Amino acid sequence: MNEMTFDMNDVAPQQSGDLIPDGTFAKVTMSIHKGGTDGASEVDRGLLKPSNQPGSDVLMLDAEFTVAEGPHDPERGRREWQIKRGLIESSWG
Repeated sequence: MNEMTFDMNDVAPQQSGDLIPDGTFAKVTMSIHKGGTDGASEVDRGLLKPSNQPGSDVLMLDAEFTVAEGPHDPERGRREWQIKRGLIESSWG
């Protein structure tokens, strides 16, 4: 078996990681990551993502936004929207 080593000293510096300031207007593109589960209509066939909680029937839309123009191009953000509410147990107490 080959052993893989990785020296963190050889890695290029990361980008600044600064957040986009609150109130900033930006042109973005939205990509939907297919979840493989059908919604209520033909339009959302295969687009929704099921909850990872056992016994839950919650369905979510998984989307990624990429800034298309301006000083924050190409910052990205990912968001899941709960489309169908249902049974879910929270482990947050």
